[in-house]
Amino acid sequence: MKLTYKQKNVIMSYIAISPWIIGAIIFLIFPLFFSLGLSFLKWSFNGSTFIGIGNYKEALLEDRDFWYSLGITLGYGMISIPFTMLFSLVLAILVNQKVKGIGFFRVVYFLPVVAASDVVVAKIGPEIFSKMVNVTVTLETFGVRLESNIQNLISLFSAILVLGMWRVGIQMLIFLAGLQSIDPQIYEAAQIDGASWWKSLWAITMPLLAPFTVINMVFTVIESFTNIFTIARVLAHGRSITPFFMDYVYRISFEQYRLGYGAAVSWLFLGIVISFALLTYYYSQRYLITYQSNE
Repeated sequence: MKLTYKQKNVIMSYIAISPWIIGAIIFLIFPLFFSLGLSFLKWSFNGSTFIGIGNYKEALLEDRDFWYSLGITLGYGMISIPFTMLFSLVLAILVNQKVKGIGFFRVVYFLPVVAASDVVVAKIGPEIFSKMVNVTVTLETFGVRLESNIQNLISLFSAILVLGMWRVGIQMLIFLAGLQSIDPQIYEAAQIDGASWWKSLWAITMPLLAPFTVINMVFTVIESFTNIFTIARVLAHGRSITPFFMDYVYRISFEQYRLGYGAAVSWLFLGIVISFALLTYYYSQRYLITYQSNE
């Protein structure tokens, strides 16, 4: 049977994307379903026993470390998300200025996302950060003395937060795309009416950036909850001593070899992250987009 030109194009298209499809099946889809099945087992090297939702019950009802690490991770997210959004917006506004050589600064601000891995950032970042500010010393200058474990937690939080600010290039790029999509004539009309830069920012820029803000918020929520494992481990010199949830999963899965339980808590965490992302998207759409339409 002779193939038509359209059929040949379809076959060639599937051949072209077949490496990605094979890789997705082997490294994404199969591990995903395997971990789901593993979460219902009590796994060991000597064999596995089906225990139903026993792992989920243990995590939700018995394991205090589960709730502690989850609370720490969610708390970090609640702190880092506003800082990340604000810092990326400020950078986007700065690199959106029409001045000579602004393209160089756009590349510089986005370069850490491309060139610097989490390991590199975690290695060289603390050296820079420690010379800029010492959180413990700063607190002591105001007469605040804390226990050593609380000081270590605050230092870890602040270090990861600052290192996270270093890699806001993606959020900055999204905001920059939003800023450049706004018609300059709107600002010109506002200036003729006597609006100041600050008034234009709140009355024009922020409402028109609402769709881009929604995208950034969803992306930042997911990233803040899932992208701190590598940096935290490097800062802790490879030891499982950080209180974040991904480190907790690593500890019970690959140090205690409770792979079934580790898979269960991973799926619980996935559900929590997806829930936060959906709630963020829903309320952002409801309030930010509604505000834009009302304006």
